[in-house]
Amino acid sequence: MAGSGRGPLPRLWLLYSCRRLKALNFCSELESCVFEMKSRFKNCALVLVLVVLLFLITHAQHVYAQLSIVIDEGGVARVSLAMDVGEGVTNISLPVSPIAPTLEVSSNTSIEWLCENSALHIASLGPAKLNITYIANATLEDGVITLSIATNNTIELLAHPIVVLLTLPQNIINATTLSGNWLLLIFTGPATISYTLAALQTTTPPTLTPTPTPLLTPPQATPTTPPMQSPTLLTGLVL
Repeated sequence: MAGSGRGPLPRLWLLYSCRRLKALNFCSELESCVFEMKSRFKNCALVLVLVVLLFLITHAQHVYAQLSIVIDEGGVARVSLAMDVGEGVTNISLPVSPIAPTLEVSSNTSIEWLCENSALHIASLGPAKLNITYIANATLEDGVITLSIATNNTIELLAHPIVVLLTLPQNIINATTLSGNWLLLIFTGPATISYTLAALQTTTPPTLTPTPTPLLTPPQATPTTPPMQSPTLLTGLVL
């Protein structure tokens, strides 16, 4: 015979149901907690990946395949650097402060770029080879031009014969005089180089004083007096 509603069985069912609901609620909370932990783990993993990528980008942005600076006869320093970048957005710290309107970026693939001060931002859909050229933003004071180079990489500096270096880099690897008296310095940065331009020395040809040419006076004809003929005395016979 089944117990009435006031018997112990309904009480057990009620207790069981309450515990079941609590258990389900706990399981639901546990599942929510696990899901939240998974989400947090995914977020942490994503943040870790981003940190690693930023770390790689930060270290890759300072690696140049080639970095050269040419100082011409006007004292203008032209910077040229080549480097490889990967897919995504790459931030490049330019080794020398640029004059922004002179900045040119070419690549073997389609890229987008933006320059802010000395930071160059490159967006590429894949690996790209970059060639970056610009005129350095050097300072001029009292005829002395100062160039600041902020990189630890190897630099090739080529100076026109008229350029006089007032300071030299500390870590010089090689110094060579090329044809035409161009100076080639290979060194590692960072470095601050000051230079000026030598005064042009023009050779003035000697002034030739013309020697007066004496005038030749034609000889004047001396008049000759015909010789006087003495009269001949004719002596005749008088008959």
